[in-house]
Amino acid sequence: MLIAKSLKSHNIRESLIKPNLLPATELILGKDSANKLSQISLSDDTVKGRIDNLSQDTKDQILDQERDSPVFAIQCDETTDIAQCSQLLVFARFVSGNCVKEEMLSVTLWIVVQQQQLFFDVSNFFQENQLPWDSLVAVGTDGAPAMLGLQSGFITKVREKKSICCRYTLHTSS
Repeated sequence: MLIAKSLKSHNIRESLIKPNLLPATELILGKDSANKLSQISLSDDTVKGRIDNLSQDTKDQILDQERDSPVFAIQCDETTDIAQCSQLLVFARFVSGNCVKEEMLSVTLWIVVQQQQLFFDVSNFFQENQLPWDSLVAVGTDGAPAMLGLQSGFITKVREKKSICCRYTLHTSS
């Protein structure tokens, strides 16, 4: 976990952590403890697996809190980067305990995006993670055409799924 939190390369475990930890363990706890510690696997696969487990656990905790919230709102932002790769970020605001939390729910990348794809991906995320459409009370967008299209825009599709939902648009200035 410390390797992931430090945002350092996985090889820090071989060059810094283990070489410093083993002598300290031997000095404080004895040779037997140092030998046991030296048997801990710090391979790339092991570290990656632990980081993946931590990531999944964090995601599960956030989704549990959102499911427990009586209501939630989402903010969607679709943009295209300089490599012409479209990205959709979805943030959620929800009640947890006696405070309002805001967390990033998902990131989706496409090479070519169509308006219908935005709603399809968000809808799939809701379904896969058992997020109830009934609890959705507001949807925020950046006002992009893919979000507001009359026939197949994201907001139009959300209204088909949930007719009573507040929509707001964030206006940005250059």
